[in-house]
Amino acid sequence: MKQLLQKLFKMFWPMSKSDQSEWFRILQMDQPEFYRELEGRARDLGLLQKDIDGAVAWCADDESVLLLFYRICDPRKLDDVRHVYDLIAQTNCYVAYAFVNQLPDGDGTWDIFQLSRLSYMAHCNLVSGPGSWVEEDVEASVEES
Repeated sequence: MKQLLQKLFKMFWPMSKSDQSEWFRILQMDQPEFYRELEGRARDLGLLQKDIDGAVAWCADDESVLLLFYRICDPRKLDDVRHVYDLIAQTNCYVAYAFVNQLPDGDGTWDIFQLSRLSYMAHCNLVSGPGSWVEEDVEASVEES
């Protein structure tokens, strides 16, 4: 169990460029597809998946929640941000990841934050795709080099 928890804790840091592209693709999915994609990944780790009040939960065989995933499509809705912390307290999960759509950076730019029972928030990574300001900045930097 300890090794599994360590793997879940380090899920998004560091990330290769291909992992970033893969998670960009996943985050663009509508909710049913997103749910199915994560369910396959949970199964690969020997975990159960269930929906808990809008979050995707990965659970051990005893149904204890090990991990939560929560997408925040509009971070201006502070109730959605607060809801992540409420779910962590409610489920007593070990770790949670919030995918936050960074609207000012263009469509398809997501920050990944890790949250825990201790209520801290750590920035893990940024994923973006074509059309986002971040992607355009990266392409411009490469062209200047």
